[in-house]
Amino acid sequence: MLGMEPKAPADSQIIRNLFQGATLGWSDEIEAAIRSVVPDSWGGRKYDVIRDEIRKQLTDYKKENSGKAITAEVVGAILPTVIAAVATGGTSIPASVPAIGRLIGIGAVEGAITGAGTSEAPTVAGVVGDTASGAATGAVLSPTIVLGGRQLATKGGDIVDWARQKFGEKASDAVQAELRRLVKKTGKNVDQVIADVYEGRLMTDNVTLANVLKNYVTEGGEAGERVLRQTAARAKETRGEAMGGLQQRLAPNMDENVVRGFKRTEEELLKSESDAYKKLFAEMPDTAITKEMTDNMLLAARSIPDAVQDINAAYGIRNIIPLFVKREDGVIDMVRQPTLKDAEMVRRALASKKDELFRVGKGDLADAVGGVEASLRTQINDISPDLKQTRQQWSNIKGASEAFDQGRKALTANVDELEVLVEKLKQSPQKYAAFKAGVMDSIRNKARRTGTTFANLAESDKQMGAVLRVALDDGDIAQLQKQLALAGETAEVARRVRPEAGSPTMPLLKESAESGAGLSIGDAMNVATGNTFGMLQSAARLLQQKVPMLTDEQRMKVLDTAMSDNPELVRKALMDQTALEELLAKYGRVLTTGAEAGRRATVFEQSQPDGLLNRIGAQ
Repeated sequence: MLGMEPKAPADSQIIRNLFQGATLGWSDEIEAAIRSVVPDSWGGRKYDVIRDEIRKQLTDYKKENSGKAITAEVVGAILPTVIAAVATGGTSIPASVPAIGRLIGIGAVEGAITGAGTSEAPTVAGVVGDTASGAATGAVLSPTIVLGGRQLATKGGDIVDWARQKFGEKASDAVQAELRRLVKKTGKNVDQVIADVYEGRLMTDNVTLANVLKNYVTEGGEAGERVLRQTAARAKETRGEAMGGLQQRLAPNMDENVVRGFKRTEEELLKSESDAYKKLFAEMPDTAITKEMTDNMLLAARSIPDAVQDINAAYGIRNIIPLFVKREDGVIDMVRQPTLKDAEMVRRALASKKDELFRVGKGDLADAVGGVEASLRTQINDISPDLKQTRQQWSNIKGASEAFDQGRKALTANVDELEVLVEKLKQSPQKYAAFKAGVMDSIRNKARRTGTTFANLAESDKQMGAVLRVALDDGDIAQLQKQLALAGETAEVARRVRPEAGSPTMPLLKESAESGAGLSIGDAMNVATGNTFGMLQSAARLLQQKVPMLTDEQRMKVLDTAMSDNPELVRKALMDQTALEELLAKYGRVLTTGAEAGRRATVFEQSQPDGLLNRIGAQ
């Protein structure tokens, strides 16, 4: 109309709109109630007058500035949720989505409050109607919004699942990501690796990591030198432990040089028995030799002249008067009183002849000679039981020497035949001990020449492993087997990492490409937060296929853990969950806070008598 002044713009109601959202539409009533108790001299008036005035101001402003008004209300609606999350670090927000029934109830209550608070109906019935309408709207929208948020959470949860798959129970920087990659290469899980360290097995005591370590050597630097130095030292250490375990089971209380130890023991025993012989012969009077023994000795000399010649030859060497002489007619006579030593020498000659005859296939004659020897031996034992015992000791010593030689040949023997031999040797503890010492000597000699000796000994289905178990008579060797297997594996690792060792080109190229390629917590956060620059950095790092992705310093840090014998240090490096849990906590707080705030704001806006969609459509 002409002549009329333009209408002044409505006063800003941003603050009141904020409080409307925060109080679910009750801020106008609250403000009116407070101002109504103020004295008239201070501007106080009746409650309904103030309320209606505030409502008119809100309506006028909303008509002219709908976008700002609605934004202020939404911000106000979500403020309680955000403030609670900030104040409590997110702990006031439930970690999981409430049940549908509870969401309906919460939405209905909030909708009812909003409907009643924003109602401008002049009658009680009208307010009740707006309240009921708001309750119905809230009951529908509350679970709907949350279910939509749940879908978002599911998509976001994919990032979390991806992170867990990539990092297991630990997310970390490049060093820790590399450690997790190495754990995966071992074919074990983190718990098994830590358990191995508790049992004395290092993470790098695994031949499947040989290419990893060889790649470190190839890259050079301090880390490469450390790999060479420590793998060699580790192989030597585990070899010593395995050798010590073998020595304890096969040749306890014996010199580390088994041959020297056995020979020394044998010489000492032989000397001891020789002294015992000399003492017995010196103390036994010549009169102790009976006529029956003398007749047997003479019969033996005449029946087996070859044996007499050997005896006389021994006498001649020792410058002793011979016991027998051959007359011109060829008959053999005894020329002096025999001693106990003479009797024992004749018996030994007969025993030797018997063995010789058996070897050349003259069994019948050997039996006959054996009968004469047995008769003479019985007579000697009757007059000198001590000689019988000394003779048995001497036999055991000689038998042990033979058993030792059998043990030294055992590693290549037929295992079935070896079982039979061991059963027989076990009847004499001295011989069985000598046999095991011989096996030990053979193993020491073999280990010097062949790097796979310990690995083969650890395997029960390998020739050497089977021989070892037969030699130990199938005793419990679980601990020894672990020592042998460890020594075999560390020896192989040390061999493979040496620069001059044959390089498996393709595995090493693959290892070089993968080294340091494990994604870290930083990569996960880049994806989760949409950090474009960070994601480009992560992608570039994954595309570095021809250069080492770990620095020498980082490789050294990897080795600090991988070559550590401290289980707590390894456990902390592999099991510390701080970084991942921090990411998940932040993600969870943002997700749950946003979902709750969005739900509350939507219910508030749409539960008003003139809902958000209607108001937007009316603009």
